[in-house]
Amino acid sequence: MKRFWTKADLWMVLTGGAAWLVSLLFASQLPERMATHFDTSGTPDGYTPKLGFYAMFVGLVIILPLFLKFVTKLDPNQENINKAVGAINVVRWVLTLFSIVVCYAIIAYNLGYPLMEGKWALVAVGFLFFTLGNLMPRFRQNWFIGVRTPWTMVNEAVWRKTQRLTGYLWCISGVVLIAAAFIIPAGWSIGVVITVITASSLVPYVYSYLVFRQEGGKA
Repeated sequence: MKRFWTKADLWMVLTGGAAWLVSLLFASQLPERMATHFDTSGTPDGYTPKLGFYAMFVGLVIILPLFLKFVTKLDPNQENINKAVGAINVVRWVLTLFSIVVCYAIIAYNLGYPLMEGKWALVAVGFLFFTLGNLMPRFRQNWFIGVRTPWTMVNEAVWRKTQRLTGYLWCISGVVLIAAAFIIPAGWSIGVVITVITASSLVPYVYSYLVFRQEGGKA
């Protein structure tokens, strides 16, 4: 029987906790209302109380990875979860590190260092897409992670083919976002992000249905 709590979980919590504690060193220098949301040009268009920001920071770097750990343990397909536990842990690590980078970029901006320019946001999201895309084919059929449609959940062959297609698509999307950050005008970036996210969500959904029909429409 596998242990519920592992060294990977401990290191993840310690990493997130350490990042949060170090960020407290800057708390006295930060404004009471922090810029936390930015438009495509990097101009702030949303603000959060400092206490709210630090609560959000804890939620993203500690509570979220722990939540993902717990919910996957509720999946009735535990055999498939256990086979993909390595990939799931990578996802948790990626989300944790991505959240740390974003939170520190917000802190830096509020200290007077303009790190929230639109192109760097595109680069960060592009790397996130590319990394998750590489992991998609490693997920076995389950209820919590991967592309879950009415057709992938009733046919394992449809699940495998859909995750593989999604992996390729997300990797390409990641490269497109990173390239777009340095090629297109800043005002176009939101349109590129919306297009990429829409295509990355819609294409796998439709594809899973077509593969299901190709498989004879049987569970």
